Amino acid sequence: MDHVSGTAFHGESISRAPKDFTVYGFKEEHEEQGTFLGQFTFLAALNPSQTFQLKNELAGVVNYIRLQVLSNWGHPDYTCLYRFRVHGDPPKDGGEVPVPSVNKFH
Repeated sequence: MDHVSGTAFHGESISRAPKDFTVYGFKEEHEEQGTFLGQFTFLAALNPSQTFQLKNELAGVVNYIRLQVLSNWGHPDYTCLYRFRVHGDPPKDGGEVPVPSVNKFH
């Protein structure tokens, strides 16, 4: 997860950074309930770019990710997120990983 550095703009930009968030994985686009992958805290004052590791390995391929921001560092009106990236390992069976042709954010 990346947020703009407080020194790049002005110090109050940290108040707009995400704080607590959850991540869910989905195999299909229209699943109502995905697999809970974890709840994390983005420490905006520590580093504008942070990596979070899952506690347990997830079996199978995840085609869709839902990022749910639960709180920010104090801004009353909105939360800003510069970039959110997800990385994983290729399937152990050597199979191809299907990649959707369109990225969708909800």
